[in-house]
Amino acid sequence: MRFLIFLFLFVGCVSNNLEDVPPDIENLTVYTDEQKPAAEIEFILETSFGDTEEVFFGRMVENFAVDHSGRVFIADQDENTIHIFNSDGSYLQNVGRNGQGPGEFEFIRDIEIYCGNIHVLDPLKFRITMFDLDSFEYNGEYGVSFDNRQDNQPEWLQRSREEKLFYRPTKLFVRPDGSYLILFYDEGVGALDNIDGRTYEVSIYDPGTDEFQHDILSFEYTGQILIFDDGNSRIVIPGIPYKRSSQFDYSNGQFVHGWSEEMLFRFYDKNGLYQNAFYHSHTNLNLTIDDVLKFYDGAGDQLIDAIRSDDQPDTWPAFRSLTLDDENRLWVSTFTDGMDNYEWRLFGEEGRLIATFLWPRTRNLKVVKNGYAYTMERDLETGQQNVVKYKIDLKN
Repeated sequence: MRFLIFLFLFVGCVSNNLEDVPPDIENLTVYTDEQKPAAEIEFILETSFGDTEEVFFGRMVENFAVDHSGRVFIADQDENTIHIFNSDGSYLQNVGRNGQGPGEFEFIRDIEIYCGNIHVLDPLKFRITMFDLDSFEYNGEYGVSFDNRQDNQPEWLQRSREEKLFYRPTKLFVRPDGSYLILFYDEGVGALDNIDGRTYEVSIYDPGTDEFQHDILSFEYTGQILIFDDGNSRIVIPGIPYKRSSQFDYSNGQFVHGWSEEMLFRFYDKNGLYQNAFYHSHTNLNLTIDDVLKFYDGAGDQLIDAIRSDDQPDTWPAFRSLTLDDENRLWVSTFTDGMDNYEWRLFGEEGRLIATFLWPRTRNLKVVKNGYAYTMERDLETGQQNVVKYKIDLKN
């Protein structure tokens, strides 16, 4: 059965202020903006994972994973390899290389660590490659293309092709039974009229049977895209902070989705079945062009012209990003006056506010595991992205 993120069901909520409560959502817990955090949180810098005497990264470093022993696996998308670091920050080795053969990649889009293997998604090859977590040897691969699966194709495939979209596997999660949740969408944007109607589509792939279960979840994709054409050239700018977007994550058999317009988060089980939701009343900050331009300090004239010419909304989104940790707590970043920092909110069971804290907006929280927070941070001098590890001290 297909479950749409924007399908509204029955209201079940607890609040003395129902004016802003989204209607008709089953198993919904509602909180006013007067809720106080239950604890204080502190972060203690441990170590950084980046360029060493043994290795120099390319600049395309966006994805990484952490195993249960604290080793960090960083995808170098320039070199199409994965750099492996010990938990203390020392360099161990790399696995994979550029190419089309076994254990090789045309592009590394995502990494997951699960059940003794490193799982690596290559969207250009429609392939999941595995390496043994102990020996780092190549341990097999799975093809996830639909080309030879005439009897096992999703409903959205024909529609996307008619709209001249080419959906690829672009996000990977490993389910408890070793099968995969795979998100398909098209990141290639060439024209403004090619954005509307795009979606994220979620399927389950079972490597044991080599079969898909399609149409598990579907939700809106915007890409936070801005397209600017000055008559001489066209630029496509992704990740525009003031545009609304779908945000999602997965951990321990639980999938969470939020539309950044409001502080409403829906949770689904490993099969894509809706479980519950929580909502926090929130007043979105007013937006000014000066605040927007702070995100693009030092950018070229063409990019600044593109931002100035765009129709900005009156307010910022309710939140910027979310991360689901290994204890199924939800970490959410929100905008602040001045735009130098994000205010992060840590939510526990059923949306209870555990803690809040301020972090520079250049500190991008990606993974929370084993009592540590792992961020992606850019070196302002070199432009290099590094993974930084912080110990979490939570005081009730």
